[in-house]
Amino acid sequence: MHQNSGLFGDHLLPSVCYSVLGELTNPSNTYKNTHILEMDDRYLCCFTKEILNMKWNVTLTQSLGALFLLVLLTGCENKLQKAQDYIKAKDYEMAAKTYKTILKEKPKHKEALKAITALYCGDQYRNNFQCYGNAKTMYELMPKDPKAAEYYKQALYASAYEFSLSSQLKRARDYLQKLLEMDKGNAKALFMLGLIKNRLSKKPPVDYTGLKEAAKLLQDAVKNSSKTTTITLNKKEKNANLHWEAYFRIGNIYSNLIMKARKTFDKKNPPKKRGKGPKFTAPAKELAEALKAYKAASALSGALKDKGKKMLPTFQTAMIYANSVRDFTKALTWLQKAEQIDPNSPSVLGNIKMTYEALSIDAKKRRKRRLRRKYDKKAKEYAAKFQAARVKAMKKMKKKK
Repeated sequence: MHQNSGLFGDHLLPSVCYSVLGELTNPSNTYKNTHILEMDDRYLCCFTKEILNMKWNVTLTQSLGALFLLVLLTGCENKLQKAQDYIKAKDYEMAAKTYKTILKEKPKHKEALKAITALYCGDQYRNNFQCYGNAKTMYELMPKDPKAAEYYKQALYASAYEFSLSSQLKRARDYLQKLLEMDKGNAKALFMLGLIKNRLSKKPPVDYTGLKEAAKLLQDAVKNSSKTTTITLNKKEKNANLHWEAYFRIGNIYSNLIMKARKTFDKKNPPKKRGKGPKFTAPAKELAEALKAYKAASALSGALKDKGKKMLPTFQTAMIYANSVRDFTKALTWLQKAEQIDPNSPSVLGNIKMTYEALSIDAKKRRKRRLRRKYDKKAKEYAAKFQAARVKAMKKMKKKK
């Protein structure tokens, strides 16, 4: 073996390459025949004077560099064809190994990089870890290639999703922010980032500013998507309606902000005897936003198959009136609507019972005996319904186990 320290650095070539190059660079020789060279039993390449496309006064080092480059490229092309043959035969593992061999020899080989990225990011041989690494390299090498950008965005989203499932929320957030720098109107990325911001903000101490930012991201996700856009929430819910999920969570966020306002009020105004003292009033903006979001989710609930999920916006609206506004009459109205959707829900039936009890206490304060007896009777009726529904639900859970 001889060593070439010229044009292409310290690359080793077999002696046959030097002997043939010596002849090729000899001005007195004219070649009509093709010379076949082998390199480490891996590269097979045909050369003629026209292929080299060089004048005979070039130096041996320059010729050697050209030879090495052409041998290397031709070897890579042969391997690319082999990899394609493996893919046609559905031997994706060997195809991936072949592409890796090419990239090990020539890390910036664009065709091999495109092919291995497509392989790992595709449905037939998906590997999110490999997809991300190759897509990132491809995008850095070819930032103006639309396919490179598409694969990289896909890889960022898939990686963020995996991180969110394993509670690596900050890493998921960082990946989604990178994606949105590339595609600021990506509805699914906006939605997922909204969910992650919401989860991060709820960690003690609660970041209420972060909750508002989460609500804004979810609203942007709605603006940048259609009513039929679906989202994968987890392994069980793969085709959830993005608009319904976003509206419901926006409602929850503003409900939490109302509860925060109530806690602050109660701390400043401890309860006095006989119920005297100032009464809490829910902040108008937060109340309006919560009710608006739950109303929008309710309008989309008709398409849902899950009764429990279908009644949730209606149920949560009732909870706002019961817990934050303290309007038990309106709370009862919304709970009765929820009961119509899911008549066997222990949560709905239990809260109707408690609402009647609260109305009974209010009637007692106002000395409305007849009304109080009516509410007491209803409370007992729903206590029985609640107990029956609870027993039924527990039996269902045991059967599933």
